[in-house]
Amino acid sequence: MSVYNITDILLFKKESGVEVKRIYIVVPCYNESDVLPETTKRLCQKLEGLKQKEKITGDSKVIYVDDGSGDDTWSQIQAISRKNPHFEGVKLSRN
Repeated sequence: MSVYNITDILLFKKESGVEVKRIYIVVPCYNESDVLPETTKRLCQKLEGLKQKEKITGDSKVIYVDDGSGDDTWSQIQAISRKNPHFEGVKLSRN
């Protein structure tokens, strides 16, 4: 799973004169059931911190993209998106 530094993205936008309010973080997932809970926890913490600092608005989202996983990644994504409105999922049939 690729991890991008959100702080670097926001700093780039600020330096380029673009004010960032709403962001979408797209996370590709392929057989990630073992790490998805921890990834979700860390992304929640990051989003909350950025909202408290007024760097992003409350309607920012994380979009998990299941790239045809053979494990229960998709069911976890569905459960996460039901519990947390900041998370959504897209299921692809293959990688």
